[in-house]
Amino acid sequence: MNLPLKVWTYWTGPTDDIYRKCMMSWKTILNQQGSKWEFEVVSETTLPRHNLNLPSNFSSIPPQMQSDIIRLGLLYKYGGVWMDATILLNRDLSWLSEFVKGCPTDSYFACQAYDAEFMENWLIAVPSQKNPHILKLRDALMETLEIWPYVQSSLYYKGVKKYTRNDSYFMMYQCYCWLKDHDNSFRGATILPIYVQLAFIPVEIPFFDARHLIKYTSNCRHRANGCTIIFWVLFYLVVNIYIIWL
Repeated sequence: MNLPLKVWTYWTGPTDDIYRKCMMSWKTILNQQGSKWEFEVVSETTLPRHNLNLPSNFSSIPPQMQSDIIRLGLLYKYGGVWMDATILLNRDLSWLSEFVKGCPTDSYFACQAYDAEFMENWLIAVPSQKNPHILKLRDALMETLEIWPYVQSSLYYKGVKKYTRNDSYFMMYQCYCWLKDHDNSFRGATILPIYVQLAFIPVEIPFFDARHLIKYTSNCRHRANGCTIIFWVLFYLVVNIYIIWL
C-alpha cells in the first residue's frame, strides 16, 4: 500500500514567526522541482468544502480540539499525512513513503514517546482512505467533544484509567488508549522510528541537522528562546551522532 502524497494541516487565527517559518520550509521542500508531494492548510474558510463530520458544538470548542477532530476527519476521508503547522521540515518525506510501503491496508503510523501509552498526534500517516481504526478514534473523540467541557463524564473517562495529566486537553490520547484497552477490534498505530521522536528537541543549528523535521510545541518555543546555547549545542551534537550511527 502506497502513501498518498498529500500533507494536511489546520490553522485558525493570527500567525506567528514559527508558523511562517514552518510553512516556508514546507513550500521549499514539498514544492521543489520533481516533487509529487502537495500540502493543504485547511482554514475556517475552506473547512466546509471538505464536508467533515464535526461535533454539534464545534464552533465553541477550543482551536486545539477543533484541530484534533479535523485531522481525524481528513485522514479518514482522504488518507495521507497529517502534520501540525508548527513542524519545520529539514528533509523531504520520501523516508516516510518508504517506511509505510507494503504495509497492510488498515495500518496507520505515528510517533510514541518512550514513557507514554498513547501515540503522538502531531504526525500521523494513513495509507488508505476510510481506515477503520481512524474512524473508531474519530467517533470516540467526537462523542467526547459533544459534552465539552464535561469530558470526564464520557465513556472514555468515567471510572477508567487516566492516561494523561490533562483531561481537558489530551482527549484524543485518552480515547486512543481507551480503545486499545477495551476494543479488541481496534489496532493501535505502527510506531515510527525513534529518530523521528527526536523532532521534539527545539533547537536549530544552521550547518547540518540529521533530523528530518523539528516539532515546536508551546513548551519547546519557550525553551528554544530561554535555553543556554552551550547546553543545546551539546545536545544537538549527541542527537546527530546518534541518528547517523543508526
